[in-house]
Amino acid sequence: MLVVTACSGSSESEPTTTTSSAPPATTTTTVEPPVPTALPVRHPATADLVYFVMTDRFENGDRSNDRGGLDGSLGPLVHGYLPTDTGFNHGGDLRGLTEQLDYIEGLGATAIWITPPFKNRTVQGGGRIENSSSSYHGYWMIDWTQIHPHLGTEEDMQAFIAAAHERGLKVYFDVVMNHTGDVIFFEENQYSYRTFTSAPYRDAAGNEFDPFALAG
Repeated sequence: MLVVTACSGSSESEPTTTTSSAPPATTTTTVEPPVPTALPVRHPATADLVYFVMTDRFENGDRSNDRGGLDGSLGPLVHGYLPTDTGFNHGGDLRGLTEQLDYIEGLGATAIWITPPFKNRTVQGGGRIENSSSSYHGYWMIDWTQIHPHLGTEEDMQAFIAAAHERGLKVYFDVVMNHTGDVIFFEENQYSYRTFTSAPYRDAAGNEFDPFALAG
């Protein structure tokens, strides 16, 4: 609300002599702000308290899927399970997540957002533990219609969702459609990153700069 107050009297260009001690008369006008055509658009989900879960790092409820149904003798570079390495699967799964729903609900959460649960390329890298990792994070998807074997089965997913809904908890999937596991290859079979020497960073004016120097 805007309030405008005006005083009556002569302008500065027309001075007058006042013999009365009474204050000049005032006029107050109230201006109401315009009514918006519509309220701001907000999705109902913005009112939720969302608990984000990286499923593999949360709770291991089924040891039988730790190696994604693959032969354990093949090693972590094939099955992806190596809980002593931060770059590989640690065993968390949908059954473990279901077992912890009381805990999540007790925190006051009204929704659960899980990392991508669909089938991934299991391991990527250079063929050694030191320069490889598994898809514990879920972002190397190769099939958006199957549950990743490291996390369980479709039935495990259905049981998790049903148990969450019984508690009034919504379930959100993190689904990335614009990239997959490394299953598409260049003809040259070259994938190394370009160096700063060959492709330096440049500002809007085209001047080279060192991002590390700016970041301290």
